Amino acid sequence: MKQVFDDGVQRYGAEKIRTVLASSGIHISKRCIAAIMRELGLHSVRVDAEKLHKRKQQLKKKTC
Repeated sequence: MKQVFDDGVQRYGAEKIRTVLASSGIHISKRCIAAIMRELGLHSVRVDAEKLHKRKQQLKKKTC
C-alpha cells in the first residue's frame, strides 16, 4: 500500500489506492486502507480532490 501511495506521488487517497490494489488482485476495503494510512501517518496532498470530483459530477448532471 505504501508503494502505491508513493508511486502516486502522495496524491492517492484510500479509494484510489483500493482501486489500484484491486486491479492487481488484492482486495481490501477502503475503510481498512484509510485506517492503515492513519496508522502510517499517510495523507493525500490533494485535499481538494473530493470537491473537484463533486463539482465535475454536478456539471455532468446539468449538461445531460
